[in-house]
Amino acid sequence: MESFSYIQDRGKNYLKSEKISKIDYITGMLIHNEIPAFAPARFKSLNAENYICYNMNGLIPISQSFELHKLNAKRAEGLLHSIIRLYKSMEEFMLPFDRLVIDESYIYENYNKKDEFYWIYGSEITDGRFSGLFERLLDRVD
Repeated sequence: MESFSYIQDRGKNYLKSEKISKIDYITGMLIHNEIPAFAPARFKSLNAENYICYNMNGLIPISQSFELHKLNAKRAEGLLHSIIRLYKSMEEFMLPFDRLVIDESYIYENYNKKDEFYWIYGSEITDGRFSGLFERLLDRVD
């Protein structure tokens, strides 16, 4: 699993990717478009190194959110609708599924709207399967 870190810049909270050496198609799509289902991303240069920074203001990882509030039917339905929205966005913007981060620590929920979820892309290839995520979330069902 790749490494992300949280930073603050000008009063905003960001999830910073690993250093990137070039802007490929996926990176370009993320930083130049507001893609539904994805956390807003920006390209930032910090200390002469380039990163993708996802805006985390108002978002909480579902791993923390589901510890605070159990996963009820309405929130489970919201998560499933988010996955459908995610797939439609990925098809529309021609984004491959192999870099989608499917880890509950990096899937985010809007803190004020408990049924609105956001996803991120990594720089490494993932298996892209939701089965592991669903198995881990079963323990949190109310």
